[in-house]
Amino acid sequence: MATRNRSARRGETGFVLVGVVIFVLALTIIGISLFSLSSYEAQFLQRSIDGEQAFQSAVGGIERAKFALSVPPYSLLSASQNLPEGVDSTVAIQDGNSTGAVAWGGTDVMIRVTAEVNGAQRTVEGRFLPIVTQNYYSKVITTSREIVVDAFASVGGGTPTDRRYTVNLLGAVWEGVSPPDTTWEALLLTPPDSVRTSPVPTPDLAAYFTSHPVSAVTPAPYDPSQQLYTLLAPENDAEYFRAPSGHSWNDFYYSNWTHTEIRVQVQGLAVWEFPRGLRFDGLLRVSALGGGNSCLVIVAGQAGPQPTTPENDPEMGIRLFSGLIVEPGISVILVSNGRVYLQHLNNASGISSIAGDLTIYAQNAWLTGSDHSPPAPLPQKTMTLQHAATGDLDTKYVDLLASLGALPGTSSASGRSLTLVPGTWHASDR
Repeated sequence: MATRNRSARRGETGFVLVGVVIFVLALTIIGISLFSLSSYEAQFLQRSIDGEQAFQSAVGGIERAKFALSVPPYSLLSASQNLPEGVDSTVAIQDGNSTGAVAWGGTDVMIRVTAEVNGAQRTVEGRFLPIVTQNYYSKVITTSREIVVDAFASVGGGTPTDRRYTVNLLGAVWEGVSPPDTTWEALLLTPPDSVRTSPVPTPDLAAYFTSHPVSAVTPAPYDPSQQLYTLLAPENDAEYFRAPSGHSWNDFYYSNWTHTEIRVQVQGLAVWEFPRGLRFDGLLRVSALGGGNSCLVIVAGQAGPQPTTPENDPEMGIRLFSGLIVEPGISVILVSNGRVYLQHLNNASGISSIAGDLTIYAQNAWLTGSDHSPPAPLPQKTMTLQHAATGDLDTKYVDLLASLGALPGTSSASGRSLTLVPGTWHASDR
């Protein structure tokens, strides 16, 4: 039987093509919708990121303002100057005043910071109590343990001689030993202005030396013919030095120039580091170079056992056998996690020790004055260590060095801090 061809029904031609077109059109619409949605989500996410970044910038602006207010000149106006990136405005107000000096110990300081990132704006504000705290570098001597003043001492194993009433301490003292023992005061020619007895942490020099590796410091230039060290540093930034070239960074540094004078000339902010301790047998004289005011910081770790040198105290950090002279125009800070010895044992030149702007922060301080032979009413040679609240250390250098991270064991060396008043913190998007 012959097969008959069947023709397509009328109206069904092209049905599959139309279905495909409709399907592609649906996919296109869905794709466009998803694309638009993802674009919107991306914009929303970016807006959220910008807002969060603006918030973090504002919070950072608060911390920056607190720091600016806590350093000289302690002006409310300083909070609004030199603003960090992303911060539009900062204002600090105390008693309705935004330009005068901070009244430390007075009423709350309101700090408001506004930051903006890509159009996203955040404002953070809070009220802070301006308080004055004790600071380890605001005293002539601060120790985590005891202060020792020799009543009798000898040189080279000889007969001990009278050393009483030959040391002057001008300024405040903070002794961290517990229980407190201030019997050493009776051995002084001039006692300190005040003595505070409460716990004091020992300077953390391990972390300090780690943050200042050998590659970041310069060997101290030294002229042996003149027994002279010359430390040249910027005026407003710390330059770090170590022992002279050829001396191991990790070794105890010992100079046995007995009965002679060792000179250190400083320009700017110089930090001299001795991870294993420093000993000078000669009289140490520190002076400013170039006519301007300068500051020298000596940071010394404990010596440890020293079998090849005459040093017999492994906890010794700094030992000046013949005394110290700090000339006008230079400020000196001695820091050690060991003992700091200031002694007149090798001083045969008849020169008194005078340190006009000095602070010592150490584990211990050991003071040995000159040979005083009664019945003379006053000693021929004296040791005078002074720290005045109006000196350059308190009015300029301690704050500056602390802000540069150049002083061990301090986060607010100025002794001033702004503490948030609970319930006053507020953040908004305008």
